[in-house]
Amino acid sequence: MTILIITILILFYYGFLAHRINGGVTAWLTSNYFQSGKHTHAQISATLRLACSGVQQFLFFILLVFISNLFWSDLIPKNWNATMIPLGLLLGIAEMSLIMFVSDLMMRLTRILFPEKTPSTNEEWYIISQGGWMRSFRNAIKILPLPASLALIFLYVSIEETIFRALIIGSLKNQGIWAIIVSLVLFVWVQAFNTPSWSNSIFPMTGAAIMGVVHGILYFFVPDIFPLVIAHVTMFFAATFSITTK
Repeated sequence: MTILIITILILFYYGFLAHRINGGVTAWLTSNYFQSGKHTHAQISATLRLACSGVQQFLFFILLVFISNLFWSDLIPKNWNATMIPLGLLLGIAEMSLIMFVSDLMMRLTRILFPEKTPSTNEEWYIISQGGWMRSFRNAIKILPLPASLALIFLYVSIEETIFRALIIGSLKNQGIWAIIVSLVLFVWVQAFNTPSWSNSIFPMTGAAIMGVVHGILYFFVPDIFPLVIAHVTMFFAATFSITTK
């Protein structure tokens, strides 16, 4: 029953509530407190969206922990090994490479199956890949000092990783492989929320599917969220930086 309530809350939060609250707060802050001649309104708004989303998601995470009846020690290990940092970095880079490869295959496949509804050039696909959260990450890197932009990305990604791996899999650990499946399905599902078209959702859903499988299996057998957070941040930061420098 508890996991059903958590599932409903996750779908409601990511599918409806988060976007509306964040949009209103970001618009108000941008209009009243964050005006700059150096940066465009869109850049400031996207960066504020990332910051607000991180705080908002953290508060939502606290609610889920309370409902789940899990202890903080069940989610965040008391001890961590420094050797996990390079392992997490390598995992994130490997995941980014695999995601790029599979995304390219998906682009080619959709061109064959849906030629009239699919972008026909790599430039069009490139524009699509810059949407969604990648736009917020990219703008944060552009207008903030590197440590600040990395902190914002870390805040958002670490909470997301903890919700979909530590909390969900931890709540369903006694259900075996179903814990991984539920975590994977929810993680992929929420990526499609608030995307303007199915083609825009291909990249985030492909990335979520690959990361959901890899991280789900790793966390199920080795319940240490720290290296998975490092991998998730590395993947996003590397992808965002590669897009920013183009």
